[in-house]
Amino acid sequence: SPAPGVISPPLTLGGAPQVPAAAAPVVPGSVERPALREVLCKQAFKFVDARGTGFIDVCQNKTGLTMVFQRLGDVPMPKDEWYTRVFQNFAREGLVDYKNFREIVVQWDDHHL
Repeated sequence: SPAPGVISPPLTLGGAPQVPAAAAPVVPGSVERPALREVLCKQAFKFVDARGTGFIDVCQNKTGLTMVFQRLGDVPMPKDEWYTRVFQNFAREGLVDYKNFREIVVQWDDHHL
């Protein structure tokens, strides 16, 4: 519990800070960018991995990545074939875990900053 007079950020069920849809834009390359990516990745992965298995398939991966890229707002949306190729590059036994999901986001975002 925060100290009296300290306002804590709103939390989602998973404990990750909620990022308001109308949040101020984050300057590309700023210190806040990695933290924003992490929050968005956690929220998107938790949403698409609704059963909490820790792994997602190709369709869930595309949905989650699309959610993150839209929320970042300043990176181009990949073409459909990119999602299939990147999934094949990172998948193990037809699934992607959170670590690889986040790595896909970081690589795409860093490439377009």
